[in-house]
Amino acid sequence: MIGLFNRFFINLKRTIRFFGYYFLIVVLLMLFLNLILFNIRNTQNDVITNNLKTTAQHELNNINLYIETKLAAIHEDVHLVLNANELSDYLADSSPANLFEYQAMLYRVMTSKAYLMNTYMIDINGDITYRIKRKLDGSLETSTDNLGSIQSESFFTMLSMLDEDKLFISELHLHNNAPVITLIKPIYKDNHIDSYLYFDADTQTLLGILKQYAEETEYLSFGLVNDHSIWSYDSTLERLRISTDSDRIISLQQAIEERNSAIALTFDFYKSSDHFVPEEVSDINIYVQINRDLAIADSSYILLRYQWLILVYNLIAMVALGYITTTIRKRSEDRLVINANMYLTKDNQDTVIITDYHQGIEYTNDMFLKIYGYENTDIRQKTINEIIGVDHVHPFEGKQPKPGFESFVWTKTDVDIYLLNHLKINVDNAFREKQKHYIYVYSEPKIELDRYRIYLTRKESTLIVFRDFLVNQPVIKHETTIMLLRIDSVNILNFVKFLNLHLNDDCMIAIINRNYVMFFGQIQKNKLPQKIEQIELLIERYRYLPLSNRYISYLFVIAQASDKVNSLDDLLDGVLIGLEYARFQPQYKHIIYQSNMRQHIERGNAIFNQLEHGFINHEFYMNYQPQKHASKDRFFGCEALLRWHNEALGDVSPFEFISVIENSFYVSKLSIYVVEKVIEDFTPYAKKLPKDFKISINLTSFDFNDKNMMERLMNLIIESPIDQHHFIFEITESQYIDNIKKTNRIVEKIHDNQMLVAIDDFGTGYSSISSLKSIDIDLVKIDRAFVKDIPDTDDGQMLKTMIDLVHGLNKTVIVEGTETATQVDFCISHHCEYIQGYFISKPVDIQTIANKFLVSKSK
Repeated sequence: MIGLFNRFFINLKRTIRFFGYYFLIVVLLMLFLNLILFNIRNTQNDVITNNLKTTAQHELNNINLYIETKLAAIHEDVHLVLNANELSDYLADSSPANLFEYQAMLYRVMTSKAYLMNTYMIDINGDITYRIKRKLDGSLETSTDNLGSIQSESFFTMLSMLDEDKLFISELHLHNNAPVITLIKPIYKDNHIDSYLYFDADTQTLLGILKQYAEETEYLSFGLVNDHSIWSYDSTLERLRISTDSDRIISLQQAIEERNSAIALTFDFYKSSDHFVPEEVSDINIYVQINRDLAIADSSYILLRYQWLILVYNLIAMVALGYITTTIRKRSEDRLVINANMYLTKDNQDTVIITDYHQGIEYTNDMFLKIYGYENTDIRQKTINEIIGVDHVHPFEGKQPKPGFESFVWTKTDVDIYLLNHLKINVDNAFREKQKHYIYVYSEPKIELDRYRIYLTRKESTLIVFRDFLVNQPVIKHETTIMLLRIDSVNILNFVKFLNLHLNDDCMIAIINRNYVMFFGQIQKNKLPQKIEQIELLIERYRYLPLSNRYISYLFVIAQASDKVNSLDDLLDGVLIGLEYARFQPQYKHIIYQSNMRQHIERGNAIFNQLEHGFINHEFYMNYQPQKHASKDRFFGCEALLRWHNEALGDVSPFEFISVIENSFYVSKLSIYVVEKVIEDFTPYAKKLPKDFKISINLTSFDFNDKNMMERLMNLIIESPIDQHHFIFEITESQYIDNIKKTNRIVEKIHDNQMLVAIDDFGTGYSSISSLKSIDIDLVKIDRAFVKDIPDTDDGQMLKTMIDLVHGLNKTVIVEGTETATQVDFCISHHCEYIQGYFISKPVDIQTIANKFLVSKSK
């Protein structure tokens, strides 16, 4: 039997050797035919898809133009009313006769403009003084008595802020089953708002075009969509319908974003400078859904309709490749590399350049053209050095590159923006191993900037990269400056192009990666603040550009040459130390490097090295600072404060160790540890707690934004002997500013579990009043910075304003840091509900809390 198998394999080997070339030819022919069939099928699919998308885009543009034209007409009608002589006469003389002419003019307008459903005259207090209403039969009804008020409407407070030339436009909504938009115009008299004109405009004629397109197109369906609803024409019911199904809205928006089965065109209410649209009004997208499957099913393309035919050829190709892999693998590997790049880099995020043997550019992918700003005709047969090379930085300088080369390199765009890249070079070998092409792949560089501790271990290799960028640059005392900008939520290339367009030529700009930008220049010390301000103002301008993210977050670190900072290495060390220092000072948007920051970082490193010892040996413990009713002689609750005494470091301030923990992997332990400690401390007194006693616990950003962590924290409390209504979670402004909707979902979950939420350190962050108004928190803790100098150098006006502001938003106020009787009296006189500070009590242990505030109160 063994001899039989040996003879079989010997004969098989001989057969393969004998028929090898013929077998190879057959396989290649089958593969070639397979590729042709796939290309035909893909081409047919692309033809159908592109035709549908082209048609859809064309029709979207037509619909958009139609709606814009109709809206412009409505807008023009409103302005005709505002410019009417009757209105001018009434404003000049508010006699009953002029009022009657004014009302008669409005009635004539309603008669001639069938799309107007309601017209109101509204006084400055929001009371409706005159109404013309269109009834279902089309007739008009006027009223002057008991017409109600719009003062309770959410938008009423905005109307007082409207300029004379601004027209308020509401969101598209239903009124008596008709799609309506509301337009409100202030009437100014003697430079003050005298009254308002209110119009409800029926948009049936606007949206009627959807019916026309629904009846004319077989594979396309049109409609409108925003964050709340979908408007579409139902051909079965022969009427417009609205859907508020959130799952359907999300599914449609995802399809639009991916541009697979739907595309959209945003209809921009902001287009006109004389419109005012509330921020909460979401963008309306005119969308078209594409039924590609139906189009393919109706097509005459055989390969698309019967795709199983191609499977036969695929199976043959796979079997053939399985036989020949061992003999041709070496020759085909490099060819497969270049083929993969040629066919797949269209959607690749890396930049790919393919050159000939003499490094003349033959091919680039779309990402190269997008990043570097060139056209194919500009670069053909030029070398990489000529197009994107940087003097003294490119590693070859005309020499032939070595295959397998990998390194960090600097390149430059067409507008002189420097880019740091990771370069990898592959080589395509033709027959007999003769070199034919080089493949340059420029990808995102993996360079450590975020952690100074890690940077120290790789410092030399990191500095080499930046020395290449700054080679031959002089270091001049009080002039040479390096600025490092870390920025999130932007398209970094578009953002830097914007900066480069508006900055002077005194700075070189380099993109380190998708989050970091470096500026280098000779800036006189007295002009440095203006340069910093200029860049920060440009960031704010970019925030409000179309298609930009308004919730951009950034940090700016600056190092300038001085007596102690006198080399490029020192400058680079300075910005990276400043970057690490910023982790302990999150309230700052820009930081200028100072020599004492190094000691601060070293202290942070020492704290970090002791964290594990601290957690393992239970060195952390809790203190509690009482909180008192401002106007009553009883206590409201206490804030749980984590403390640490370490064997090596002694007592470590929370201002030091909290920020270190939050920037380490121990952050996942922090809040769990605190909640467990609080429960452990208060469990013996659970039944003695006053009904309204509250225990405040600070949350980290890590915990608050992690759904699973929040569930775990709340479950710990729910399963404890302490009733959950005793607990308040405190968050900072930075934890909610980036995503109000997400914050409200988390707050709602906390409320569902009978716990409260407070904003801590209010006034020290960067959130807007509208952001605070939009979240459903219960209490606002005003930071001690606003009370600590009262009355010595502060008259308290700012604190009073903040208390009034919070009260105006129907929130409860706690003032932190009250240390004197004068400060407490000030808070009481301005109706602050609760106070906290050393005047009441310093932080104390649980036994003191129990003896002083719980046990004595329960007797």
